[in-house]
Amino acid sequence: MLALQRGVLLSGAVATNVNSLRRETKVSLVRSVKVAGHPVDRLEPVIGGARYARLVRVADELREQLADRIIWNVSSTAVGGGVAEMLQVLVGYVQDLGIPIRWMVITGDAEFFVITKRLHNQIHGQAAGGPLGGRDAGHYARMLAANAAELLDQTRPGDLVLLHDPQTAGLAAALASAGARVAWRSHIGVDWEDDATRAAWDFLRPYLAAADRYVFSRRQYVPSWVPSQKVHVIPPSIDPFSPKNQDLEAGTVRAILATMGVLEGAVPDGRTSFRRSDGGPGVVTRPAQITGEGRPSSADPLVVQVSRWDRLKDMSGVMAGFADYVAPGGSGYLVLAGPAVTGVADDPEGAAVFGECLLAWRDLPAAARARVVLVYPAAR
Repeated sequence: MLALQRGVLLSGAVATNVNSLRRETKVSLVRSVKVAGHPVDRLEPVIGGARYARLVRVADELREQLADRIIWNVSSTAVGGGVAEMLQVLVGYVQDLGIPIRWMVITGDAEFFVITKRLHNQIHGQAAGGPLGGRDAGHYARMLAANAAELLDQTRPGDLVLLHDPQTAGLAAALASAGARVAWRSHIGVDWEDDATRAAWDFLRPYLAAADRYVFSRRQYVPSWVPSQKVHVIPPSIDPFSPKNQDLEAGTVRAILATMGVLEGAVPDGRTSFRRSDGGPGVVTRPAQITGEGRPSSADPLVVQVSRWDRLKDMSGVMAGFADYVAPGGSGYLVLAGPAVTGVADDPEGAAVFGECLLAWRDLPAAARARVVLVYPAAR
């Protein structure tokens, strides 16, 4: 049995080894993410005066209720993926409201992230890799125990801890036993239940029993065993000031695509500037890495998918659909754009999925292959 005392979540021998490693190497498994403040008053023109006034009033009430307690967010990566993108913004807004909030990122080894990726896929109904067993559970628990030991050095009784996604579920018991109020937020799920989803939730259920609250993006994602009175549904948070949500002039779009090297024969003769999420200026200056035999012109229609290189995004399937149903009788190009394959630290499948997309692209009929372009960031 794992001890659930403050600072110790491991069996004695393993805990001794972890603490010894930390003393000797000064290696920190948990790191703090520094986030620039985002001026919250920018939201008033977007949400309206009445809703903005309510936001400020509720923030004032929360700040008073917290007293000297801290809100902690814990995730598995600071960059790449929707959770990291969301926290970069929301933590910044909360800081601007004067509410004490911190964001911590845990460490995991390769095996840990293979396990959590399998959980991620199974929650989405993908049974590849089979059910997780006792050895997987043991490694998952040991890795999170080491992280929990460091978190317990920083959190205090009464602090609010928000754990994000399956990678952090195993931290709940240790933090709750030390007096923290723990909520677990699942950003993923499906509207149905099958053997794969049941296996994933059965794996996570013992780790989540200690959570005080559970947050899901949709009511349909909530497993049947989660007490309904402890569930809160919060739809995905979208930042209206994200560069992805900006309206760009047509000339700016063409100049950016030309700078990236996506457009055939185009010369970047216009502005390539945009606004960053914090309101500061950004400029596209570097070409991307591109795989493709042809390039669209500025007049060609585009079918575009922008996502991680993830089997759940089914980029190979989109490619096959374009080759089978669009290319034979229509015009235009398919552009599949994704991050660097090492750009999402907690996703070990990115390189493999990108490789599968490359193989699928090579296997396309020549006419279709000439109209499919893969785009990803160039190495710095």
